[in-house]
Amino acid sequence: MSRLLDKVPFLVPLLMLLAAMAAKQWGIGIWTGIVSILLAVVYIPFIAHSDTTKKIQSFRAMSWPVIALFFFGISLVALSFHESKLPEENARQQGSRIAGYIEEKTARERGIRLLVRVEDYVNTNGDRAMPFSIFVYTDSADMQVGDKISLPAIIDWYGGNIRRLDDYETAMMRRGVLGSLSTSSQGIRKYHSEDRVIPPPAVMRERISRAIGGAGLSSQSVVLLRMLLIGDKSDTTADFRQQLAYSGLSHVFALSGMHLAIIASLFLWILLPLNLILPSKVRYVVAIFLIFAYCYLVGMPWSTLRAAIMMSFMLMSMLFERRASSFNALCAAAFFILLWSPQAIGDVAFQLSFFCVLCLIAYSDTLHFIDFKEERSVHKLLSFLLTMLVATLGSWALVAYHFGSFTPAFAITNLFVLPFLPAYVFAGILYLLASQVGIDIPMLGTVIDFSSKFITTLAQRFGSSPLGVFHFRPHLFTLFAWMAGFLAIGIWLSSRRHIEVWKQKGATPAYFRILPCAGALSLVVAILSMFYVQTASERAYMTFERHTHLPSLTYHSPEGRRVKIPIEKRGVTSLDIHGERVVILNSNRYSRTSRNPAHVPSEPQVCDHLVVCTGFRGYLTDILRHYRPRVIIDARMSVPTATSFKSEASSLPTGTAYFYIGDDSRYLKEY
Repeated sequence: MSRLLDKVPFLVPLLMLLAAMAAKQWGIGIWTGIVSILLAVVYIPFIAHSDTTKKIQSFRAMSWPVIALFFFGISLVALSFHESKLPEENARQQGSRIAGYIEEKTARERGIRLLVRVEDYVNTNGDRAMPFSIFVYTDSADMQVGDKISLPAIIDWYGGNIRRLDDYETAMMRRGVLGSLSTSSQGIRKYHSEDRVIPPPAVMRERISRAIGGAGLSSQSVVLLRMLLIGDKSDTTADFRQQLAYSGLSHVFALSGMHLAIIASLFLWILLPLNLILPSKVRYVVAIFLIFAYCYLVGMPWSTLRAAIMMSFMLMSMLFERRASSFNALCAAAFFILLWSPQAIGDVAFQLSFFCVLCLIAYSDTLHFIDFKEERSVHKLLSFLLTMLVATLGSWALVAYHFGSFTPAFAITNLFVLPFLPAYVFAGILYLLASQVGIDIPMLGTVIDFSSKFITTLAQRFGSSPLGVFHFRPHLFTLFAWMAGFLAIGIWLSSRRHIEVWKQKGATPAYFRILPCAGALSLVVAILSMFYVQTASERAYMTFERHTHLPSLTYHSPEGRRVKIPIEKRGVTSLDIHGERVVILNSNRYSRTSRNPAHVPSEPQVCDHLVVCTGFRGYLTDILRHYRPRVIIDARMSVPTATSFKSEASSLPTGTAYFYIGDDSRYLKEY
């Protein structure tokens, strides 16, 4: 254990941060953290007296409890500053306004949606709130990214009750978006933005986006380059995003570690002339600065920030001529990100990014079983194929758990796209820079347009194929069983290189004998439970798809046809599908004490299906009193437990069929 901690010193701080996050849920506050820090500081002289400074610096085993106590206290103190501080509800009173900068502008069905970073907010009591972001829906198209505006503070706040980790409003709160409001163009006042030494990242992204659009490339190339270089998906349609997801290419056009590795390689290549006039190590320092500057430009998404921290550790190891540890860099990235933003642990991008890299680290020795010096080409090809296979096999359960689908088409589409992606990005950047200085390279533009058309056609063909995606959502137990088993097998395979050393010592560690059995058993259990969940899901013929910006219901008819119906933010939608009446109830503000007649009918109604949608805060007893459904489906999953739902539904007529998607079951369950 001591040897592991010496190699991965950031493992203890990360574990203590996770322990502090768990302790915070039990009400342990800042004073416990302060006491922990004081105890650790007081204990340091005893370590110094009984051990040498050199051993303390190398983190000997007797020093780790003190270090753990110190970081536990630091984490508790830091988490105390991340407590939710929503503005007061009396901000709805007349006269209260907010002011901020427009960070993002997109077109939605409700009109223009602005992402506004609120920097000045004072409610009617004179209390100033911390900076936050909101979505603003308006009919005005004159506003541009970077404009400073003033708005009436009639905000529909997110939060207020316990939610699922992948609930839409919870996901928005993890992004720092605490609410939304709708206003006409008359309610917005525009101010002249003061000049800044460094423009806001949203303004810089808007300038780069305009430069890409004016470079003379095809519309397909413009859309793909905007996604690859700055993460701008405002020009992509919902159908194209779905095609990318169903073809297994969505991760290719989402800013991640792969893109940052390409950008970092470009930085190092551009900085190569510095070696002629300065020490070679200066190039690494400048590259680290440019990598984090790029993260700031693209908005610092979790996957990019994780890759930036890990890459900076790798460059610093080259700078100080020390051996780099990928696992230590991964722990450091997780520690700093969670310390800065604890709510990131529930973010899908954070979970996928870190777990995929963890799988690659666990299978690192297995991925490079061919000698690089003897078979360089074969080594690169097999390493690429195995890396893609390991990352996908390790994360498919997590993807299906969050998105309700799995795409087997990735094995084909990624083989055609990933090997040529660095060349495509380099060509796009070169063409963009040349166009800005007035140099036209028509042949390079033709190659970029042809590549973009090929990628788009590939996504359309595989994305529209009925065999390209499987719709199912594994149980939480299945997810953890698969993740644990897959990692156990990877660690066991990578540990086989120590067999000869263990034979010479005449002792084989116990974990080496336990890991393969435990890993195989865990994978078998996960597969068996997956088939059980999939069989249970097949009894229902209605499934739900949650897009980031537009919730929608996809009805699967017995004939296999699929009808997608957008769900409004509030209100009741009643429709007939294949002769069956479906009532969709969606509301953020319905409660027992304040009913909106637009949501619930005055007289009881009979329907085949009652769908309670996302964001619903009401009481099932009231809903069931007004609707007498044959089938109930809760698409929101915010009822605390399946047991409480069963007790509420027990008053309905005998013979009624019920389906429930619950927080604790995460799959369709029939009562």
